[in-house]
Amino acid sequence: MKTLTKVIILIIAIGPGPLFAEDAVMGNTIHINDKGIGDWKGTPPDTDNTAVYSEGEYIWRDTYDDDKGNGSYTYCQEPIFEKCADLLEVRITFDKDNLYMLIKAEKPKEWWVPYRLIGIRTEQSGEGLSEVFTQGGREDANSYNGIYGEIKVSKELAPYFVIGLSGTFKGRIWDKAGKLIAKADGPDTGNDTPGFQIATVDWQTMQLAISWKTLGIDPPEGQMWKFVVGMGSQDYDHLREVDAVASQWHGGGGEGSFNEDGPDPDLYDLAGAPIDKQQEDLSGFGTGSGDPAQYSEIKHSFLEVKFGKLK
Repeated sequence: MKTLTKVIILIIAIGPGPLFAEDAVMGNTIHINDKGIGDWKGTPPDTDNTAVYSEGEYIWRDTYDDDKGNGSYTYCQEPIFEKCADLLEVRITFDKDNLYMLIKAEKPKEWWVPYRLIGIRTEQSGEGLSEVFTQGGREDANSYNGIYGEIKVSKELAPYFVIGLSGTFKGRIWDKAGKLIAKADGPDTGNDTPGFQIATVDWQTMQLAISWKTLGIDPPEGQMWKFVVGMGSQDYDHLREVDAVASQWHGGGGEGSFNEDGPDPDLYDLAGAPIDKQQEDLSGFGTGSGDPAQYSEIKHSFLEVKFGKLK
């Protein structure tokens, strides 16, 4: 019999609709590696681009077919990447041991092609990573550097933790200094950092658990956190570059070329804002060779979550 650790979690969501604030509700421990998502009990909202909390879970429902980046992004010409970055749903809950998340996307034609990116702004002191998705360049691409996709976030959203999830059970966590603090390559590899679990339940859905010990913090009882959640295409465990003109292996609608990264963001979809604000967040880039001063800045697209008291 499963032992359910009860928690109270009160969640407020920012979106185009009203704020949702109800009485505190009870949440469940999520068993990541049981090859299912049956521990997630909540019912998503009926309307796109809104959030509810249900059964102790925060649930954001994203708009289908809004994976256009700045409004004109297109996917690679290779058919397997078609709609791989259309974000559909985000769920968040917690218990005394872990933070849990579930991210659902439109079903891609190959399970390895999506890339999910999460920035978490906690109530820690000090500044977070404003150029949160900017480290490295195409020549540096590997699973560890943190190739975040040429984008900044506003000071109010600057995260203390950044999580990159690729479609093959792989994930990385970086702290606010850009240091890699946890990695996962799948439960059967023996390469996972204790306290960091990822499971691709089906081609569409990925869930994860991160222990408070791994993050070096206590459960965030009574705190308000902000989550920036984005989707892009995967390229060797990092975000695939978007160029000005689509080619077989790179999307189009941005600024760069195959030989030179542009300052355009490599994210197609974001949670937490209506389509016009999402496109505004992803369209403010300039021209040139990828100078961070030319990057677009996320200001509107985020989820705001308030955690209750553990019982």
